[in-house]
Amino acid sequence: MKFFFAINLALMNGVSAWQGEFEPHIEPVSGEAAAAMASIEPIEGIELELFAAEPLLANPVCLYVDHRGDLFVAESFRCNAGVTDMREHMDWLDEDLANRTVEERLAMMRAHVGEDYDPDFGTAFEQVRLIRDTDGDGKADQDFVFATGFSDHADGIGAGLLSYRGDVFYTCIPHLWRLRDLDGDGRAEKKLALSSGYGVNIALLGHDLHGLRIGPDQRLYFSCGDRGFHVETAQGTIAHPHAGAVLRCNLDGTNLEVWHTGLRNPQELVFDLHGNLFTGDNNSDGGDKARWVNVVEGGESGWRYAYQWITSPVMRGPWNDEKLWHPPHKGQAAYIVPPIANLASGPSGLTYYPGTGLDSSYDSHFFLCDFRGDAKYSGVHVFKTHADGAFWELGQTRRFLWNTLATDIDFGPDGSMYFSDWVHGWTKTGKGRIYRAYHPEGRSSALARETRRILREGTYELSTEKLIRLLEHPDQRVRQEAHFALAEREAVEALTRKARDGGLLARLHALWGLGIAAREDIRALAGAVPLTEDPDPEVRAQAVRVLGDEWYFDGADAIRARISDSEPRVRFFASIAAGRLGIEGAIEPLTQVLIDAGEDDPNLRHAGVMGLLGCADEATLERLSDHESAHVRMGALLVYRRRSDPAIGRFLEDSDPLLVLEAARAIHDRPIEGALENLALHDCRTLPAGREAALVRRVLNANLRGGNARTLADLALRPDLEDAFRVEAIDMLASWADPSDRDRVNNTWIPLAPRSVDKVRALTLELARSAVVDGSPALVEAFTRLVAAMEVDELSPALCAWVEDPARHTGVRVAALEAMQALGSRELARAVRASLGDPIGRVRAAALIALEELSPEDALVSLPAILEGGEITERRAAYRILGRMGLGAKKHILAELELLEAGLLPQEFALDLVQAAEMYAQFDPIAADVAARLDVLRLSRGAEPELAFWVDGLFGGDPDRGREVYQRTELSCVRCHETDDDTMRVGPDLRGVSRRLTRLQMLESIVLPNRRTTLGFQGTVFYMLDESVVNGRILEETADEIRVIDSDGVTTTLDPEEVDERRADLSAMPEDIVKSLDRSEMRDLLAYLGDL
Repeated sequence: MKFFFAINLALMNGVSAWQGEFEPHIEPVSGEAAAAMASIEPIEGIELELFAAEPLLANPVCLYVDHRGDLFVAESFRCNAGVTDMREHMDWLDEDLANRTVEERLAMMRAHVGEDYDPDFGTAFEQVRLIRDTDGDGKADQDFVFATGFSDHADGIGAGLLSYRGDVFYTCIPHLWRLRDLDGDGRAEKKLALSSGYGVNIALLGHDLHGLRIGPDQRLYFSCGDRGFHVETAQGTIAHPHAGAVLRCNLDGTNLEVWHTGLRNPQELVFDLHGNLFTGDNNSDGGDKARWVNVVEGGESGWRYAYQWITSPVMRGPWNDEKLWHPPHKGQAAYIVPPIANLASGPSGLTYYPGTGLDSSYDSHFFLCDFRGDAKYSGVHVFKTHADGAFWELGQTRRFLWNTLATDIDFGPDGSMYFSDWVHGWTKTGKGRIYRAYHPEGRSSALARETRRILREGTYELSTEKLIRLLEHPDQRVRQEAHFALAEREAVEALTRKARDGGLLARLHALWGLGIAAREDIRALAGAVPLTEDPDPEVRAQAVRVLGDEWYFDGADAIRARISDSEPRVRFFASIAAGRLGIEGAIEPLTQVLIDAGEDDPNLRHAGVMGLLGCADEATLERLSDHESAHVRMGALLVYRRRSDPAIGRFLEDSDPLLVLEAARAIHDRPIEGALENLALHDCRTLPAGREAALVRRVLNANLRGGNARTLADLALRPDLEDAFRVEAIDMLASWADPSDRDRVNNTWIPLAPRSVDKVRALTLELARSAVVDGSPALVEAFTRLVAAMEVDELSPALCAWVEDPARHTGVRVAALEAMQALGSRELARAVRASLGDPIGRVRAAALIALEELSPEDALVSLPAILEGGEITERRAAYRILGRMGLGAKKHILAELELLEAGLLPQEFALDLVQAAEMYAQFDPIAADVAARLDVLRLSRGAEPELAFWVDGLFGGDPDRGREVYQRTELSCVRCHETDDDTMRVGPDLRGVSRRLTRLQMLESIVLPNRRTTLGFQGTVFYMLDESVVNGRILEETADEIRVIDSDGVTTTLDPEEVDERRADLSAMPEDIVKSLDRSEMRDLLAYLGDL
């Protein structure tokens, strides 16, 4: 706990733990913000106005408009300047996966950066700015730095704000802060960390602590991205180190609890009119899609941070392979609550229409910011959800605002919608804008004026009678403030009367008020019990919800009765309430809930599981495990999973393959150590159709973890299993001596100790006498790797025979030769001699590499002929050898460089030659002439210094390896570009790119993305003489007209003489992407793009 108190003390004194000087970059005042507003495209009926812009603010991550009209904005200056991204430090990844606490993350960072630790991570700060419009003209005219100095090495990006009754809640990893301005000067004098320990991983930039929202239960809800957390509380430790989650606590920070887990980066949260909680969760740039999620108590969405780094056998591992991010479908993993729909690409800010300011067509609508790094493809969606049983379906989605890089959105008390604009790209620009979107009639209506007055003045001085009337108010914020005030004055009788008789929304708010009041006197809920039998199903639902949430045990009979309600939503809340209270006699109705839910209603099934979790004892679960209904058995299984009970192993013998798979997931992934042996013994004979890999790979891995080499060998022998599984079994045996500390299925950090290989060496000899050696090329190649890893030299003669056998697959022959080389085989010389004259180039190339080790002189003698007329693999091998050779290689390197300078060397070999020459010049102290020749080559490219380093790799790459490069997380290519689907992306569709661009142009677009943006993606802003602004892409330009198309596909024709000024938009593609590539990787990437 020293870490927490040190940081808290430093920030209480208004300084960072590191005293380095830092001056944030903020752009000066200009007309850009006003001009850019003209490019924003609002939905019909909505108008815009500029509220604030740089230098009043910069780099706005989020905003919050409180009931007084004060606007708070979280400004980031640590983005990429104190807060880093794991994609920038891939050599730290293993340690990051192993981290379990913030302290471990800090120790890792310090160990890697050394003396740069303080300036790199402890200088730049985050801050909160308060902005006001004091004269009511609709433009900000006053600002204060409300709180600053959030610059500790552990600090993340400040990404969540909420102002309520003088408290400003602020989330900045690793803390949830409460800030207070004690003297009204616009600056917070008191700063208190309500909880700490968020952000145990570096993970990806922006996966922070955010989403602050006060629920109808007057508790504070917030979200944490997949940087995970390990929080010490008075009640114990709350830890989810490798997944995102939604949490809640009291407004003073007490009673912290995890609400929903398995999220990736849920940036904002919002409650609808009926108190249902929702969020938008980001995709992983791995072919998956962003998700619209109903956040429910005990919910699990399935994402794990470690999935981000899985590239094979399926990108993102189980997340993609098992379709965890897909909306509900048959056969889906049962332990998750799936998303409602796939929505947006970069969900960020989120709000809900409170009921005043717009017209009634927006009632019950959500507004979701879609941040894609480029304003042309970003904006705000508006939509509704509709109940579908206890689950939901997404209604029509429309663009409310477009062509703005909105980070956050909020309704102010004045009836306007405020949104923050990041301006451009993914990194900070020193700019930032706040705009207001408004409906002219709605904002100026009498109702909007009344709402503004009530929110500004507050409700706590109003009489109980007036507060009761306000429960019927059209604005959700007013109703909520009224029920908060009534609860705090313990107006139980008045709330009870209203809960029985009034409009639906008023009755719900009265119920929620009773729940709050019950925290002071539990008897306040006595009047809610009869409402569980109310004719209105939503009243029944909220009545049982409140009774359960506030632990009202006297309502147990009423809750139990509603488990069998006719309405799924009532059953949902009743089942969860039953589980919270552990209600006796609930097992049978909960069993029926599971039967009725089946696979059709994921929320209802989840509720049934939560009910059993709290109600079922061991004997009951055992009985339900044999129930005739597979849905009931699945429910019991999921309870065992949540309890990490080894008894779950019984389901590995279930007659339903889906239950077998679900049990395997639970045992392997949690993991449940007491049942891993059961999983390892599974025979893999009854497999779920289409989901074989999910089961078999977990069985294989359980055997690796458990040390069951014999079983792995037996599985490798099974001809009924797919070759991919048999190969993996052999590869596991090959890793036996020192297995990876990353789990082979989930990529989580689970270190395995080194083990004796004696048994595996014996098994290798057994396999050599089996059908494995006559299996597919992939299987035999895996076996050769096993022979080399186990150092089974007794098999060298067999390997030599394979090398010499022209009937064997080329890959097998090469693998056998490489295995012999690794073994130092006595037969290696014979195999090399036989292979140097082989008709297949790959075999000759492998032999040449081996010859260098056996006899460097002979290898050098053979090189001229190969350089003259060898196949591509041979010549590449020859260049690698030249780079490592002594003086005898110099003349060959110089001769090849002359050919390159003269343009006579095939372009496919340019990079191989240059790298060989560089290696030779580096290690030979008298190779000045080679170094000079390289200098001449570089000077000839002086006109293009940024491209010169890369141009030798324009041709000759491997498209398959290039696809792997393209899919790498640290490059994020998939985030913006299409190659094999029709998903809307920010960047150009790369399908057919080789027909549009030369290799050099492709290289240029990667290294210098802003030099020449791809046709159709270069945005241009036209400032017209009439002060209008047109933003779009030029389709055609002549002396007489300019045809421009905007992001909606609308074409506008401009008169060049009416254009006052034009400016090119920047590309959203990062300019530093090449720092994650070496030249060979770039060559492969260009080869992949060249095949599209």
